Amino acid sequence: MRRFSVVIMFMFLPVFINICRSQTQLDNALVLYYSMNDTVYDESGHGNFKYITKSEFVPNYFGVPSSALYLDGDSNYIRVSNRTLSHFNKNRKMTISFWVNIPKLNDDNPHVIYSDANDYGWPKILIVKKSLRLVLEM
Repeated sequence: MRRFSVVIMFMFLPVFINICRSQTQLDNALVLYYSMNDTVYDESGHGNFKYITKSEFVPNYFGVPSSALYLDGDSNYIRVSNRTLSHFNKNRKMTISFWVNIPKLNDDNPHVIYSDANDYGWPKILIVKKSLRLVLEM
């Protein structure tokens, strides 16, 4: 019985090491993280500053107060520093993740929101029939 236990331990050990290594690489590569929990503070540990215009905190999808930021798409936005933007360039792979609530879109008349990619390879964002599609042109 003892021999069987040792074999199983060695079978799972390499998987555990790989998972830990991947997580470490992810944390080191994290540039910016805003949790939107009653503040817009960069929780990545890099101190990337931002500028917020006329925005207000609202309940999130689950109803938790002050856990989402309302941006109307006109005068409300978040601007990050040029130092933060310097981390993004078209020669590096990156993943952008965010949650969007689109409260009033008519399925019969799809809306499209479009943002041109610039020299840094910023994404084009398209919203069609309440679904969000993020296109990264790198």
